[in-house]
Amino acid sequence: MQSFIKKLEEIFPNCPIMPLGEIVYRIVNISKVRIGDEKARTYIDYDEISLNDIDEYGYITVTPGQKNLGPANPTSIKSQSLNHGDIVFTHRGSVFRVGMVGESYERTIVGNNSMIRIQTVDPKPLKRSEKTLPDINLSRYIQAYLQLPLVKEYLGSLIICSTQSERRILNAAMLSKLPIPISKLGHGEFGFSQIIETRMELILKAQTLLDEMHRFLAVCEQRKVDAVKLLCNDAADANVKEDEEYMRVLKEIGRLVKGIS
Repeated sequence: MQSFIKKLEEIFPNCPIMPLGEIVYRIVNISKVRIGDEKARTYIDYDEISLNDIDEYGYITVTPGQKNLGPANPTSIKSQSLNHGDIVFTHRGSVFRVGMVGESYERTIVGNNSMIRIQTVDPKPLKRSEKTLPDINLSRYIQAYLQLPLVKEYLGSLIICSTQSERRILNAAMLSKLPIPISKLGHGEFGFSQIIETRMELILKAQTLLDEMHRFLAVCEQRKVDAVKLLCNDAADANVKEDEEYMRVLKEIGRLVKGIS
């Protein structure tokens, strides 16, 4: 750990380094909600997220009813349901995905037992009439920090092999000790959440653009093959006119290229 802290001090010379567990409310392993007496499991209006629901940028996409979930224990649902601003960290094997829970899900969502949950604030308000607001700036900062290659490499060196499942697992206690630099400016004053969200939106748009370009290139490649087939078969209309789909693709490529330049 000392060598990792030294690296952080070199990269962030003006920031104090603290254990992650000291700047958040709680870090715990997520437990199962389908436990206890089967007759007591009555809650069914929920969705469960797993590694596949978190993309590499940290977006969580929940598809209602995508998993065949059984009835859950209402008490477990109440304690394990994820709140806006919670960070979920998948920790099995060498794949580290870090997602932040949003506020626009249709139903209650829970994580599976392959995740660690990081709560930046106590979800229970001091008074019943009040509502606990998440510290989104702090959540975004921690999420971005956990996604750094340097941090992933360090966490990878900590994971241990479970004797029961033969899988490499990072536990919540280890994650709580993770050194993290703390800015003196304060994440809210810096507008960190807005900066991160804007950049994530740009990344997603760029990814969509790349997907479109790959699709267009596939159409062009197929058209080239078709043209050779037509010519070799002495088709009379081999070069009469291009089909509508190909022309539309050419126009779309031109539009995309113009938008980039």
